[in-house]
Order: sequence, then structure tokens, then C-alpha cells
Amino acid sequence: MIQCIPVFPKLQSLEMLLMQCLNTYMLNGRKIITMLNLLIQKERSHKGGCLSPSHGSCYPKGTKKPASHKTLEDSFLSEVGKLQAFKKNEVIFWDGEVSRAVYFIVSGVVRGAKLLCDGRRQVTRFAFAGEFLEYAHLPQVSYTAEAVTGVEARIISIQSFNETISSDHILRQFVMNSVLNELYETQNRITALARLTAQERVAQFLYNIYLRSSIDNEGTFHLPMQRQDIADYLGLTIETVSRVFSKLKRENRINLLSSNRVVIPDLLAFKDELLANVT
Repeated sequence: MIQCIPVFPKLQSLEMLLMQCLNTYMLNGRKIITMLNLLIQKERSHKGGCLSPSHGSCYPKGTKKPASHKTLEDSFLSEVGKLQAFKKNEVIFWDGEVSRAVYFIVSGVVRGAKLLCDGRRQVTRFAFAGEFLEYAHLPQVSYTAEAVTGVEARIISIQSFNETISSDHILRQFVMNSVLNELYETQNRITALARLTAQERVAQFLYNIYLRSSIDNEGTFHLPMQRQDIADYLGLTIETVSRVFSKLKRENRINLLSSNRVVIPDLLAFKDELLANVT
């Protein structure tokens, strides 16, 4: 049993629970997921169903959160971390290497992936600007991170990160929200992989990318990852992903201005009709 469990009855907030787990490097998913789920429900009941201010669930049905969001990069992380640039498809860190630092994405998109022994690949996540990529809470990194686009990341030593997060409650809250958003997205992906149809998986993916992207005046958002990346993320073949994209385009659910520029003409109908089974 992990060290943060005995203090659970005394905890009054998600922040206290998360910090107890972070300080003991025991934030390893399954062992605290039940506690986090209970506290997430408590937080949602106080916030009208909103997981955190930065998450799409906080905004009215059929609308999106503001694309420009203020991060703590300039205020806090720039003082303790080194800014490093990575080219497209460059590896940021490898699965299995020793955890030495925390990574915060300043710009660009990163793909997290696991390579199986038989050569198959599972994309585990896509991380965008303003998100943490690695928390260094385990002895070894659990996946390979690759730059989907050109990326700038703030790399912070474990010691500096722990000192900063212990002394600044704003950064602590930001990290807590980041971890909880990842947990929320992981729960949705479990449902998608286990129960949703191919069309529902692709629709959910497009909607989530829309919520996390900058939208131009024409309502266009950028889809930076390749179709193979999307297939490996959703547990589908690239042929299936391509067929679903074609079907959505044919039904005027989406407009493809190019292979990576997408418009959802009617967002409300898209969500109501294609994502009825998705929370």
C-alpha cells in the first residue's frame, strides 16, 4: 500500500492528496485511481461538473474553451528550467531511460508511444503547449516522446521542480490540474478502446483536438499528427481511420481543407449526434 493512502481520511482537497503522492514519488496510476476518482466527483459537484478551468468539460455544450491560455512558463518555470528546441520527429526521451527531469511544453506537439516486442506501436498520448510531458515520479520513463512538430520544451531538474512546487501554490495547483486532466483523458480512452465504434473514436479524437487547438477566423484547426499516429492512438488501422475521415467529410460533419487543416461546420450537431455515448 502506498504512503499517501493512510492520510486519505484527513485530506480535504485534491491538492493535498496530489502533493502527498508527489512528495513520496508514488503517483503511479492504478494504486491511487480509486481515491482520485472519489475526489474528482467531489470537486465536480462543487464546480458544476467541471474538472478544471483548463478542461473542455468546463464550457457549455457545443462551445470550446479559449484557445489562448496563460501558462506558468514565463512566471515560474523559466527561472528553474532550461529551454530546449527539438526538430520534427526528434526523440525527446526514450522509453526506459532514467527519469532525471520534468518536461513542460512551451510550443509544439509531442507524441508519446510504446513499441511492442513484435514491432507494433501504441501511441499513448499527444501533449500540447502548456502541458507537462513527464513528471519524473518513477525511476524510469515509461514511454518514448517524439516531436510531432517543431517543439520547445522547458526541462527542469527533479530537485528544482520539487523545491518550486513545494513553495508555490499556483504552480502546485497547475500541476494538480494537469495530472487530473490526464487521468480524465485516460478514462475516456479506456472507454473508447473498449466500447466505442471506429467512427465514435475518430469523432471523439477530433473534438478533443479541437478543444486543445487554436482556431482561426474561418473556424479551422490544425491536425498536426499523421493518420498513422491517429490509428495507433485509437487502436485502429490506418485504412479504417481514412474511411471514417472520408465518411465524415461526405456527410458534411467535417471539411478537410488539406490533410491537416480541419473545420467542423456544426460543432453542436457534431457532438450531439456523434458523441452521444461519450462523456
